Amino acid sequence: MEELNTQTEETRKLNFLEEMYSSKGFIRSNKSYLVNYRHIYKIIENKIYFTNGGTAFITQRDVKKFKLQYQSLIMKEQS
Repeated sequence: MEELNTQTEETRKLNFLEEMYSSKGFIRSNKSYLVNYRHIYKIIENKIYFTNGGTAFITQRDVKKFKLQYQSLIMKEQS
């Protein structure tokens, strides 16, 4: 029960951070990560490669949504 409560609290914190930082270019890639689109080097299938060499995964069911959000941010920045 303790572990479940901790996970729920962590999810709430990440949801809060997602709301707070989505306008600053952060996108939720899975239940554990918010990523800054400015540091994405490339996306292949459901894997994100960052400019610093790191990687993260996109939840399989949200790949299309994530890529659309990413493209939207890129286009907004270019206009």
